[in-house]
Amino acid sequence: MLRLITSLCLSIALLGTAHAQAVKQTGNVTPGHPARWSTTGTISDGGTAANGFLTGLGVQASGPGICQNSGPVTGPYQQVCLNVQPAGPAQLILQNFGGASPQSFQFVINGTVFTVPFGGGGGGSVTGPLSSVIGNMACWANTSGTVLNDCGPPGGGGGSVLSVSNSNGTLTISPTTGNVVASLNLAHANTWSALQTFGSLTATGTVTTSALTASGTVTFSGLSAGTQVSCMGLNSSNQIVLVASACGTGGGGAVTSVSNTDSTLTISPTTGLVVASLALNHANTWTATQTFPNASLTAAELASGAAASNVGTLGGALSGTLPSPSIANNAVTNVMLAQMASHTVKCNNTGSTANAADCTSINLNAVTTNFLTSPRTISWFVNDSPSVNEFRWGDKMLVGDAATNYPDTNNCPTGDWFTNFQAATQGACAYIGAFSLVLENKTNNTNNNSGALFAANSLSFGSSLACPSCGTIALMGMALANNNSVGHPAFAIYGECDLTQVGASNQASCLGIEVDVGNFVNDNTAVLPNPFQQTTIVGYQDACGSGMPTGLTFKCGAAMQIVPNDKPFKLGINFLNSSIATQSLFGGSGAVAVAMPATTDNYGIVWYTPGGPCGLAGCPVAGVFVDSAGNVQIVGTSLRFNGVVMTVP
Repeated sequence: MLRLITSLCLSIALLGTAHAQAVKQTGNVTPGHPARWSTTGTISDGGTAANGFLTGLGVQASGPGICQNSGPVTGPYQQVCLNVQPAGPAQLILQNFGGASPQSFQFVINGTVFTVPFGGGGGGSVTGPLSSVIGNMACWANTSGTVLNDCGPPGGGGGSVLSVSNSNGTLTISPTTGNVVASLNLAHANTWSALQTFGSLTATGTVTTSALTASGTVTFSGLSAGTQVSCMGLNSSNQIVLVASACGTGGGGAVTSVSNTDSTLTISPTTGLVVASLALNHANTWTATQTFPNASLTAAELASGAAASNVGTLGGALSGTLPSPSIANNAVTNVMLAQMASHTVKCNNTGSTANAADCTSINLNAVTTNFLTSPRTISWFVNDSPSVNEFRWGDKMLVGDAATNYPDTNNCPTGDWFTNFQAATQGACAYIGAFSLVLENKTNNTNNNSGALFAANSLSFGSSLACPSCGTIALMGMALANNNSVGHPAFAIYGECDLTQVGASNQASCLGIEVDVGNFVNDNTAVLPNPFQQTTIVGYQDACGSGMPTGLTFKCGAAMQIVPNDKPFKLGINFLNSSIATQSLFGGSGAVAVAMPATTDNYGIVWYTPGGPCGLAGCPVAGVFVDSAGNVQIVGTSLRFNGVVMTVP
């Protein structure tokens, strides 16, 4: 009888319901808003007219099917409706009711208002006839600029232009109808009968004129060479006049040509608009003293021989002879170099030979493979701000506040938040001496809220072959407990979170370790796990053996162990609501919180009592096991259902 009751109770606990569900509401709702289906069996608020959540709305009706009232129908109101008929035009109806004043109808397109009926008021909208003839002219049918009529073809006495042409070749017309474009025919030889005044005139051929007045420049090009017989010039009235003799022959002292006899000048051209300058490539012998500004000549510009004797004997950093003396080794000091900009170094950040430049940390990115690099990693880094937040002491690296406040001695840092916390809780700052790398985020830094970030992706994995036993690891901790003289514990990964404040909202939380996984593919990718099939997406997985070859390792202890580190937990394992997905089980549905194999190993749950004949190991006093056939075995002195004790036979 007891076995029957036990089986019945277990069946009731495991079975779920597979019946129809009642409609549930999720989230807050606003009166007057529509309802929408969020998922099967669940509705939520459909949102406002400006920010709605409905994805579809269908109305099947003959006549006004969708309407909006400006107010309650118990008083004056306006109503706009969408009206669709099976056999008739669709209508957008605006009507006043209850004594409301009639209103007009407007379309607002990107801020522009169009009032129905269209036209009038300077809005630029007009009304035309129901039909028209292509090519006919449109004309106004009223004086308010709102109605157009078809006024027939052009040329019907309305004064319109039919075509445009030119009779003497002086104009170019193209096209002759429609949007006509007319311009002067520049290729036509015109004979002007009236005085033409030009601001600027350029002639490339023959110009024949009886009267020419120019207020600007007159340019002639393409003229033929020949012998002068007359000359043009300006008279006292600034008018062009003709002189009977050739230019330059009238005794007026005009220059015929210019030349140079000793090559000290460069003359080009020798006639016409002559340009003369010093021949800088000619070796001149000056017979008079030449005076030059101070520091305008260098030693390289001075000639050897007599000139060299005038500057004295070379000395100091210079040796040899002019004009190519040598600079002595190690003679140029830093003081002699040009001053550099702040926070720069001399470098060549180009891909070829070049003069040295003042380079900043950004410029140095181009030369990091050959300059200021690690001999092993061929890389380097610098701070992106003047503040020092990295510090190396011996074989230790400190980053953040620990580095900023570290005094570069064997003492503890002064003033950093973590040292202050340790001093208040443990009276020491041993983490400086115990760890090779300390990453400590800066206090009151909105851009730095965490100590360190380790990121990796499997796309960067170099192998092209599948590797189930290897893969991409963002963070790995490995510890070796190999002290043979003292039993020191080893922690591959240790996480500690100490809650010191709850904040004004009393919502602060403290998590020693949180492991999150995400599935961005589909639900089928997360294979439904069971004790005989691992899933590919696991939040936390324990393994024993470290992947070593068989025979090198032995059995491990507990896969997970909960201990009091001076204080107990309020709850051992807490499954939050909806954290486990439901699945079909035993003809119903349920969320499997714990799954164990039903095998000959008889997996189960066992309770122990401390001490007693079993000593420190504890003695098992009760348990629930399941064998490979699915039989449930309960071991204990008694069972209690709702306070009623049932003795196990």
